[in-house]
Amino acid sequence: MTERQKLEKQLDDLVSNIVRIRDRNCITCNKPMIYETSTAGHFMKRDNRCVRWSIVNVNGQCWDCNREDDTDRYEQAMLRRYGEETTNRIKTLAKLPCHYSISDLRQIIYELREIKKQMT
Repeated sequence: MTERQKLEKQLDDLVSNIVRIRDRNCITCNKPMIYETSTAGHFMKRDNRCVRWSIVNVNGQCWDCNREDDTDRYEQAMLRRYGEETTNRIKTLAKLPCHYSISDLRQIIYELREIKKQMT
């Protein structure tokens, strides 16, 4: 595994951990969840590099909703939780090409670790 792949794996795991701690209800169906049964669901899919590790783009989802992959329903939930401006910003960012350097990835890890520290 390359250094980039290791850092991206760390980021995926860190974002998943943060949103699964943060979110007690599924963003799309609002059913209560516990950490062990929740997933980190992406509004704009993981291949959209500019928002892959955004803790606004990634939210706690139950297994059923994440598996359904219902973008329209997720968007309605995003609008309720974050509002139109933020939801549209995520959609715009998802369309942009992003090429993170190793240094960029390390910085994102640092910032997310700081967020996680504040949560615990």
